[in-house]
Amino acid sequence: LKEHPVPIVPVDQRTPGGEVYFLQDQIAFDACTRCGRCVDVCPATLAGEPFSPRDFLIWRRAQQREKYASSGDNVARLARVGTAPGDRELFRIERIWHCTTCRACVQVCPLSLSPPDAIRQARSGVVEEGTQMPSLLAQSLKYVFKYNNPWEATKKKRSRWSDPVTFPDLTEKDCPADLCYFVGCTTSMDTRAQGLARALVRVLTHAGVAFGTLGNKEPCCGDIARRGGEDGLFEMKLEETLDMFDRFNIREIITSSPHCFHTLAREYPLYQSPAASEKCAAWRVRHYSALLWDLIQKGALRFDHVLKRKVTYHDPCYLGRHNGIFDVPRRIITAVPGVDLVEMAHCRADSLCCGGGGDRMWQEELDGEVKISSLRIKEAQATGAQLLITACPLCLIMLEDGRKAAGLESQLQVLDLNEFLLLALGLADSDRNEKEREQT
Repeated sequence: LKEHPVPIVPVDQRTPGGEVYFLQDQIAFDACTRCGRCVDVCPATLAGEPFSPRDFLIWRRAQQREKYASSGDNVARLARVGTAPGDRELFRIERIWHCTTCRACVQVCPLSLSPPDAIRQARSGVVEEGTQMPSLLAQSLKYVFKYNNPWEATKKKRSRWSDPVTFPDLTEKDCPADLCYFVGCTTSMDTRAQGLARALVRVLTHAGVAFGTLGNKEPCCGDIARRGGEDGLFEMKLEETLDMFDRFNIREIITSSPHCFHTLAREYPLYQSPAASEKCAAWRVRHYSALLWDLIQKGALRFDHVLKRKVTYHDPCYLGRHNGIFDVPRRIITAVPGVDLVEMAHCRADSLCCGGGGDRMWQEELDGEVKISSLRIKEAQATGAQLLITACPLCLIMLEDGRKAAGLESQLQVLDLNEFLLLALGLADSDRNEKEREQT
């Protein structure tokens, strides 16, 4: 390092190559003590899937040494030292798609190593080669490129989730709203997640908040491309989104999904030119929970009825571990009179992933003894709670599926935080009646 005084940057934010990058990579991979703490908390490993963060790091270390063994005198000398027999066979490349990117391994690592960053880099290499990529994920990424969403081969359904309710479209002239509700692909397209969007709209309308959406013109933020290692597609979506915000003078944004929030607020700045950074500095993006808590504090949302329910809260990985937002959703829940909030065995920074992150939502069924969502549902059931609340569309879908698979429809209800507030505000019945009228 004295010979190469170059700042060490995360492995997923640069293109590997050269002696300096070899040294930087090996610092991380060689630092692993093989203690196994990451294995103990990995949701994929706990579900019996053929994946281990530790095995990946050891395998990647051996792979990097093999790659650079003939790159140059110093590199070759370093690359020939310290590779144990069998390290190269510990892991297979197709297993990188099992990672949920939940960062539980980072949370417990005594050296703060980050397997998800290295896994994302490995995925990028697979995407570039065009082989060993899950077919369903490849199709979803094509949909993102062609249709601006990973779910369906159409752009016309982006705003149908709101039917028959209408509200301002920020892409139209003289729109009275300043707040942009960035709905997101999953919340717009998935039937179950659409309930999250409708509930948020009703809560904001009840609180008198003026807002609008981008309608059918809303772009994909590129989160799925970023997790999958499709860097070119991610940068394309980044440019489209920034251009959209700039064109329509978007300054204040709330998102349904913690994934959209993380991508817009945390990762866009890493890929921007100085000019783009100035644009980004002009707008503020928040997860919807931050706005809801502000409304409660200001008295715009008041709870006049006692809601005697025992509830538990599931921390979405991209809201909790990735962004440190643990308390705000709990404050919202406990602001409702009569609610008894109980915690699951794994909560807050120690929370257990739902199994939908890391682009697993857009992959074929992965081999495992049980589903990750089933593990989480069992923890929720053990609390004796009547309601399982979360604040992420992906978590909502996965936990709903896990509840049905466990046959707990009559014992446990899965709700988004907005749906819970509808219940607490006494608006849930009217919302259900409205849906019944629509179906009729």
